[in-house]
Amino acid sequence: CQEWLTHLDFVMHADAKPKRSKRRRSSSFSEKLMNDFTNDDFDREHFGFGAYIEFWKCGYKNSAKPKYDTLKQELCKNSIASIAESDYYELYRECTQLMRERKHRIVAHDIGVNNKRFHIRKGSPITINHLISLKLMTDFTDVQTEFKATCRKQHAHETIAQLVKRNSECAHVCRYIKEACTFYGQLLKKSSKLKLYTGLKKKLWFSSMKQHFECPISTTMEF
Repeated sequence: CQEWLTHLDFVMHADAKPKRSKRRRSSSFSEKLMNDFTNDDFDREHFGFGAYIEFWKCGYKNSAKPKYDTLKQELCKNSIASIAESDYYELYRECTQLMRERKHRIVAHDIGVNNKRFHIRKGSPITINHLISLKLMTDFTDVQTEFKATCRKQHAHETIAQLVKRNSECAHVCRYIKEACTFYGQLLKKSSKLKLYTGLKKKLWFSSMKQHFECPISTTMEF
């Protein structure tokens, strides 16, 4: 599941065509690329991959319960980086139009046992909330930067309970992003000639030879 998430996250961001609206993109894309892995308050020598958060099962230490009942409430009322209701309705309008044009082409893949675990059947169409969450990540630079930070520890001594509590402010978005990449994205094959780049401002520091990205990653095809 995590391998799908890693590769599909690259594809979803690379194919997106972000709007140039100043209202939505107050920071440059290059700045966006440089803020995916670490916080300035964290150990300066470490590269952070994020922490795994459980959105589908309750009762675990890393289980995240959304603070808000709906995606709309979460986007407009969260304390991390909220958007105006007018922006939400514009996102909804654009994604509704996209669903009308491509709904029959965006259906869930068969990911084995994970279809049952995530409650997403093979062949089921993508939902409006999945599309809104994806478009939020490509169009609202400052918002997505803050949301991605909730998937990482703020400092070396932060507990998983503290991280999960912060993440509850945007748990709906995080869940929909992961589901969208895992079940509705396209796998980037090893034979593909497509090259994707992301930015690093700190040294790589791996705690294991096998790593998984537990937060969305911004990429570009330009170097």
